[in-house]
Amino acid sequence: MGAERDALVAEVDRLLRSLGRATRREPAALTEAEQRLTMGQYRMLTILSRAGAPLTVGALRERLGVGGPSASRMVDRLVKDSMVERREDPADRRRALVDLTDAGRAALAEIRGGRDQRWAVREHLARLDPDHLRKFEEALRALAQVAGVEAEEPA
Repeated sequence: MGAERDALVAEVDRLLRSLGRATRREPAALTEAEQRLTMGQYRMLTILSRAGAPLTVGALRERLGVGGPSASRMVDRLVKDSMVERREDPADRRRALVDLTDAGRAALAEIRGGRDQRWAVREHLARLDPDHLRKFEEALRALAQVAGVEAEEPA
């Protein structure tokens, strides 16, 4: 069984590395948008995307839970990067409205595409029949135990 076991260990190792490469992105492989945007800027783009309509800087500030100057700086940076546009509110010329540009929408799509890739293994696992999935879970638990790795709590 020694040679057979060695071959099986090598094959399982190869498969795990292949799955890891297919579903994990190292920092060097982050999208350009992920490298450029701060978490706050990403959240601002997401809020604008979900709103479906332009928002005031004040509304963005409230939804982000940040101060007025921080929200204004984020908007300024995103305007500079052509991800949002700021224009005068026709209903109240003292206020500015902020809206996503095509570049902002593209950045969100790029980032979301990367996140979708990170969930690929989960989608593949969901297609396994329950018996295979249980056996795979048992094998991974045994491997984690031998490696001294604590299982993460469910999300």
